[in-house]
Amino acid sequence: MVFKLLEEGVSAEDRRADLAKEIEQYLIDYQKYYYSPGYLLLDLRSISGKITLHLKTTKDKYGEVALNFLMLNKTLELFGKKISQVRPNRSRTLNKYVVNRAIKLLGLLRKIHEDYRLDFSDSMIELGQHIQKIDAMKRMADEFELDFELLLSGEID
Repeated sequence: MVFKLLEEGVSAEDRRADLAKEIEQYLIDYQKYYYSPGYLLLDLRSISGKITLHLKTTKDKYGEVALNFLMLNKTLELFGKKISQVRPNRSRTLNKYVVNRAIKLLGLLRKIHEDYRLDFSDSMIELGQHIQKIDAMKRMADEFELDFELLLSGEID
């Protein structure tokens, strides 16, 4: 295995692990301050920006997929019930964001080496299950033609 060292001798894998911890801790801490799906969406976009910066800095395609799955799955794990309790029109933009991100992730998975795809099987299934639990998000997924069969199978062909 070849490691590419970045400044200060930190590898892409180390940076990915640090960012994963940061994302997870941020979402856990945010539970105290949760106000609405709109504000949660602002925070997800901020986290997404950090993931994009990581990708541009490290060229870590695997990390892009892993960190996005972490962001979506942890968010829906922690806030799914609250999201499902608001009127659908209040969560529409957040639902659209999550569904579009899920569609993008399936596309990214098709682009990475097939040996790495197995690493994301559980994350795919988890994301599909989270989306299905939120009626408005499920309807949005159907509207945008998110392939649930594929997501819940955990396999990319």
